[in-house]
Amino acid sequence: MNEIVQLDTLLDAGHRFILFEETDVGALLELFEHLDRSTGKASYQWLPEQGLRRLTAEFIPIPETSRLSDALDYIHDRRQYGVFLLPELGKELKQPDIVKRIEAIATNETEPRRVLVLYGGNLHLPNRLRGLAVQISRAALTSGA
Repeated sequence: MNEIVQLDTLLDAGHRFILFEETDVGALLELFEHLDRSTGKASYQWLPEQGLRRLTAEFIPIPETSRLSDALDYIHDRRQYGVFLLPELGKELKQPDIVKRIEAIATNETEPRRVLVLYGGNLHLPNRLRGLAVQISRAALTSGA
């Protein structure tokens, strides 16, 4: 439960781009699903070919978001708060248009906030995005750091 409180505090701090170092994807998704259920902070996962789905209603896909570029456009244009989980993006982060879209979301000052959470075990960002992200791990949440 402490992890939920720490995660909620992190999200309330106003960050828009978070790197979450975690190799146990199931545990990570469970954490965000619990956050969604306990706080109402809508959490979505994007997967290639499947698109965006809310963790608490994964049987309802968000149309036309199977391509990463379309999902990022949807997130940018959305007018409700949301936390959007993206798996480690290796080759995608080499595409200038993808980097530009992520940068646009990470620097968007309009409310409500849309928060991108890039997760994985070996996260590397292009220089253009490095200063925009806060980095965290589940171990840090557990320890309260």
